[in-house]
Amino acid sequence: MELLGAAWYKNKIFVENSFETLIKFKTYDVRNLAADGFTFTIQNDKSNAIGTHSSDTGWGAKGISNSISVAVDVWMNNEVEIFTGGQISGDDWSWSSSGNYDDGNLHTMLIRYDHIKFILSLYIDDMQNAVKDMEINLSEVLNTNDGRAWVGVTAQGGGLNREEFWIKEFTYSVTMTDITNTIFVGNGMLAATMDSNGIASGS
Repeated sequence: MELLGAAWYKNKIFVENSFETLIKFKTYDVRNLAADGFTFTIQNDKSNAIGTHSSDTGWGAKGISNSISVAVDVWMNNEVEIFTGGQISGDDWSWSSSGNYDDGNLHTMLIRYDHIKFILSLYIDDMQNAVKDMEINLSEVLNTNDGRAWVGVTAQGGGLNREEFWIKEFTYSVTMTDITNTIFVGNGMLAATMDSNGIASGS
């Protein structure tokens, strides 16, 4: 049977602002072949949510409804995947990586979300060049009512082939959004781009 695990921030966090998440991780205690992987997940299911057991992987987050997960899959191909609603079949983004994340060395993953541009950027080890930039509006993906949800990590190892995932550091921080090109008019907001003379134009 697969082994599952999950850890969540105790209190809900407002997740619709821009944020950065830093995760330092490594794998160890490999049994046969390395499998399966772990996720960074934002979910509004429940405080003790954990994935379901199944023959196909879910990296510990399969079946967690009302969620979005960024998965690092170390089974064979070292892939990174993103899926929503705990549905692996609903994976909208999947790409192979040149990294070797099951080598037993410490790796760093940075996830950066811009709630103005609706861009989610993923970095692994190279903090200057994103592995992928994805357009996504978290307020539309997650049903939160008040914009708050639980933030955490999940992991899964196979029944025959598995390894353990050690999360050495996990931080979540709200980032300041650059509004230098935004002006406020009356009770509303007008987004504008400054021209070479510093004059705002837009609508």
